[in-house]
Amino acid sequence: MLISKFATVEKIEDRIMELETKYDLKLEAKYVKFLTVYNGGETPDTDICIKGKKYDVRGFFGFDCADKMYNFDQILQYDEVEGCIKKKWFPIACNYFGDYFYLIATSSEKNQVVLKYHDSNTVNDITDSFEDMILKGKSKKIGHIRTIEERKNDLIKAGLGYKINDMKIYSWQREIDSYKNIHQELIVL
Repeated sequence: MLISKFATVEKIEDRIMELETKYDLKLEAKYVKFLTVYNGGETPDTDICIKGKKYDVRGFFGFDCADKMYNFDQILQYDEVEGCIKKKWFPIACNYFGDYFYLIATSSEKNQVVLKYHDSNTVNDITDSFEDMILKGKSKKIGHIRTIEERKNDLIKAGLGYKINDMKIYSWQREIDSYKNIHQELIVL
C-alpha cells in the first residue's frame, strides 16, 4: 500500500500512550509503529480486496498537522466515534464516503479491522490485523495529473463537451490541487 504521509509529530509515542490510557485501549504494535513513522496520511486510489469485494481507503488518521479530515483531534469528537471507542473500537482510516475503519483494540498482539458504515451502521470484517490490512491494500501510483485543458479536450473528443461546466472545472481543479504535491511511498512496517 502506498501512502502520502503527514508530517511527523514530536513525542508521538507519548500522544499514542495518552490515547491508549484515556480510552483504555491496547493498540496493535504494528499500528503504533505505523503512527510513529507515518502519522497517518492520504492513500489515493487504494483498495483492499476481501473475499472478492473491494473497499477503498482514502486515508489514515494522524495527529496535529494531519489534514482536518484525518486529524484525531477532530475525529475523536464525533458522537458516533465516541460510542465506538466505548466498545474498544479505535478509528484508524476512512473511505471516500466517510465511513470509518476501526481497530478492535482489545489486545496489543493483533487488532481486527472492521469497516463501519455511518449511514446504515452495517459492519464488515476487513482483516484480522492492521498489518494484514496494509499487506492486502493495493494502490495505484499517482502519475501524470491531467490538466483542465486535457480533460476538456477528452470530453469534447468523446462528444461530451456539453458536460463541461463551472462545477466540473471546479472539481477538476480541486483534484489537481490535491494531487500536485503528493509524495507516495510504500508503507513498511
